[in-house]
Amino acid sequence: RRLVWPCVPWSAWLPPPLERQSAWREASGASSTLLHIDHPWRVLGAEAPYRVSFHVPAGGWEELRISWSVSGVAHPEDVALSLDGAPTATKLRLQQDRQFLRLETSDAAALSAGKHSLVFAAARAARPTLCHI
Repeated sequence: RRLVWPCVPWSAWLPPPLERQSAWREASGASSTLLHIDHPWRVLGAEAPYRVSFHVPAGGWEELRISWSVSGVAHPEDVALSLDGAPTATKLRLQQDRQFLRLETSDAAALSAGKHSLVFAAARAARPTLCHI
């Protein structure tokens, strides 16, 4: 019977032993809604900024998570992301390879019910590629 494997540093993320799994699954379950998925593989800066719209239902959510990937980043400020016209805090790494990023908010109630928009744009003279949203 195992609770933690000391030789595996990520063992805390393993599911519990079989005799406790049904209660664990019930307690850790969370519903989610996929609002948008796209793989534009678009060079930002070569065309107009890339816009995505999504709809927040009445009542909102406890949390909002936006994930995307970008490649060809030469400077941490190469990509500008705005939500409903307001800039977001985007922290890019200096790497030419593809990187995966997330914007999370636990204050999703701040988004009113209705239509919202995300805008991905090249900042500076860079031309990174937006891979997926």
